[in-house]
Amino acid sequence: YGRYKIVARDGHDGHAAALTFYASGWGYAPWSMEEPDKLQLDLDRELYEDGQTARLQVRSPFPGRLLITVEKDRVLEFITVDMEGNTAEIDIPVKAAYFPNAYITATLIKPAPEVDKKTPARAFGLLPLKISPVSRTLEVNIEAVDVMSPKGNLPIEVTVGQGRARVTIAAVDAGILQLTDFQTPDPVKFFHGQRRPILSPYDIYSYIYPDVAQAESHLSPAGGARFAQARKRHLNPVSARRIKPLALWSGIVETDENGRATVDFDVPQFNGKLVIMAVAVDGDKFGAASSETIVRDKIVIQESFPRFVSPNDIVEGFVTLFNNTGREAAIDVSLSFDGPAALVTPSPQRITLADNTEGQAVFTFRAAPSPGVVKCTIGATSGADRTGVSFELPNRPGQPLAVQYGSGALMRDSTATFTLPGEWVPTTDRYVVKTSSLSALSFKRNIEYLLAYPYGCLEQTTSRVFPMLYYDDLMKVARPELFGKMGFEYFLREGIEKILSMKLADRSFAFWPGGDESHNWSSVYACHFLVEAEKAGYALDKDTRNDVRKYLKDMARGKRYKDISVSHRVYAAYALAKAGEFDKKVTNYLRDLDADGLPAHSRYQLAATMALAGDIDFARKLVPFDVQPDLFEPETGGDLGSGVRTTAILLDMLLEVDPENPSVGVLVRSLTQSARAGHWYNTQANAFGLMALGRYYRQSEPVDFTGTVAIEGDNEYAIDTGAFEVNREDLAGKEVSVSITGNGPCYYYWQASGVSSSTVAPEFERGIRVTREYLDIGGAPLDLDSVRLGDQVICHITATAIDRSVSNVVINDLLPAGFEIENPRLKSTAAMSWLPKKGGDIDYQDIRDDRLLMFMNLYTGGKKEFYYSLRAVSAGEFKIPPVSAECMYNPLIAGASSAGVLTIRGNVGE
Repeated sequence: YGRYKIVARDGHDGHAAALTFYASGWGYAPWSMEEPDKLQLDLDRELYEDGQTARLQVRSPFPGRLLITVEKDRVLEFITVDMEGNTAEIDIPVKAAYFPNAYITATLIKPAPEVDKKTPARAFGLLPLKISPVSRTLEVNIEAVDVMSPKGNLPIEVTVGQGRARVTIAAVDAGILQLTDFQTPDPVKFFHGQRRPILSPYDIYSYIYPDVAQAESHLSPAGGARFAQARKRHLNPVSARRIKPLALWSGIVETDENGRATVDFDVPQFNGKLVIMAVAVDGDKFGAASSETIVRDKIVIQESFPRFVSPNDIVEGFVTLFNNTGREAAIDVSLSFDGPAALVTPSPQRITLADNTEGQAVFTFRAAPSPGVVKCTIGATSGADRTGVSFELPNRPGQPLAVQYGSGALMRDSTATFTLPGEWVPTTDRYVVKTSSLSALSFKRNIEYLLAYPYGCLEQTTSRVFPMLYYDDLMKVARPELFGKMGFEYFLREGIEKILSMKLADRSFAFWPGGDESHNWSSVYACHFLVEAEKAGYALDKDTRNDVRKYLKDMARGKRYKDISVSHRVYAAYALAKAGEFDKKVTNYLRDLDADGLPAHSRYQLAATMALAGDIDFARKLVPFDVQPDLFEPETGGDLGSGVRTTAILLDMLLEVDPENPSVGVLVRSLTQSARAGHWYNTQANAFGLMALGRYYRQSEPVDFTGTVAIEGDNEYAIDTGAFEVNREDLAGKEVSVSITGNGPCYYYWQASGVSSSTVAPEFERGIRVTREYLDIGGAPLDLDSVRLGDQVICHITATAIDRSVSNVVINDLLPAGFEIENPRLKSTAAMSWLPKKGGDIDYQDIRDDRLLMFMNLYTGGKKEFYYSLRAVSAGEFKIPPVSAECMYNPLIAGASSAGVLTIRGNVGE
């Protein structure tokens, strides 16, 4: 099967001579001994027809007894061969049953007398045998015009082979297909393409020869399948072009006896390229084809407006006209608005263009002070030739949406009064007033804070879904839209899937999606949640279940993972106990701990663990004589501790160990009061607080009351122990009274949301100083009054921790409407040599249409600097929002600055 030669090269310095092995011949590459338990399999063709013979070439690392099988969902054929050398050639008859493909497996067994400890006892290989799908492929042809005008009829004729078939036809805007990387469907590949292996190979040779060292690639087939998927490419044009997308579909159409079918599509106002796709089926035969049709007016309009505007922005909107009338044309172009925007320059304007040329009209308009959706309509007329386009332009609020809220509880025959805020931009304000006997209502804002929390690390994702396992009544008081259209069950299951997607090979969990670094506390926290989710009926597959328990056991024993603290081990043991698993070594370790040296939350988790293990007396010894709420300031890093979290863990422990302890009420009141005061600063505090209180309130006695909700100068509503809710848009500044007769508690909650009517962007420093400046490509400060359309602008952000280091900081840089992000992370280059060689470290980055989010840690004694590139894409005068920085786990540590005004000047006429 080939020619081989061994070349000896002289050794020197006392080293042995090196031997180089060469092979040449029939398609063989040099054999590699890096994988000594794998067989190399090759076929003489890529595709076969029924009745042909496939010639299989086998190359092995050693001689032996060879078993060949042909299999699909079962073994179809098998052959045994004695290989006296390292190569063999076997003929396999190809049968129709193999379609669309079967798999050839080969297992080579070394003779028992030749087995030793240093080499494998068997080798394995797997290879697909593919059958040609040509006989099951339909030939499809499409006939359609190459060019047409919008608002017309598009006839399409499809021909399929020589007989009857069923066909679907689609005509889709090429821009949609490009944006989503959508290709013409290939039903032949889908229905008759290669199938994955169904049977799983196993052997017992590691048991028959227990002294033989297993190779690292134990029973791994050669040349494993590759399922890599190319990343989708998203276009980011300099100017926003809102051409209305178009997608038309025929439904199922039958061809006639000659294989022909015709459909007619009514094409609306549209300019661009349509991709026509036809898919056909006849029994087990399939086919597809595509073609293109250009749709264009005699006068074509393209607008170049920003993606959004903000109140009081002054914008130059560019309208490009293409003259395809076949003559010189004087074109009247107009712009009109329906919504919060008004023209500054006259409309219409007249432009004279030669045939097959283009020109521009510029309209200046001002965004109104009130936000909303602006419908823009552009029309162009030249004699009998008319065209027009319409699109929506959001007038984004100049201030972010603000939410104010309050809550409380009435116990017996009492009244509470509050006044709803009223300083909002007109039409943006909404008001909600709710009452209920449900405990969750008192903490509605805390629930919604978790559900709507914008970031997505492991800890935050876990905190969002964990309380749902404890609050059966939570879904009745939280806003349903926070869960999306699929509902809370889907929301919770998606949370579980997201957490599982972050699991690493060592059974820990990555802190950020796509990352490879874990965080001990958050990993144990995620495992604790998965344990409780399984107990609540959310099944985990066997491997995941075992991995979670194995990780917790290793963490509790202090194995494998770096930077393990006693707190991590105690928490892991607690989660294991919740799973009903008790490890004697772990229990003995816990019993020998110096409990007085533990952090408070770990001491309480230790008590709960021992209680769950049945040692109630030991657990009670860990309960402090004088139980008091923990009031220390929240951590911004580390294990993300806080006084609220510690108090919640203490309450949960007492409910486990000593539910009649009089201090339970003290802890409940502390958590409730701190929640109403807005002192549940972070996701950890909210999650643990809600879990502990949810458990407590489920043990409360039934309540019985009636009452009223009275709105100043308006309606009076009757209430009882059931859920009551009023949603209004006209309660600005109104006083509301809630009164009950009977035994409470009656929980009430109010919320007012809207855009502040203040036009002043607040700038402040509370533990963090953050600044932003815009630079030109030479590094000089940018003149914000003379930026040119198309200019590249460098954004320079500086962040500093003022008093002490702050972990888990997010910088939120909102863009003015005239800019778009071009390069989110610049590096020093020859063109911009002034940039520092290394920028500030970023843990995670999130790029959006109107902002850049950066996540990091800040340390005292130094500042972090970041640079990224913007492009000026729209002309006008734009408001610059402030750049802000906030500690995710303590929003009181924050800062904002650098608001202003930006002028981008156009180049028309130059």
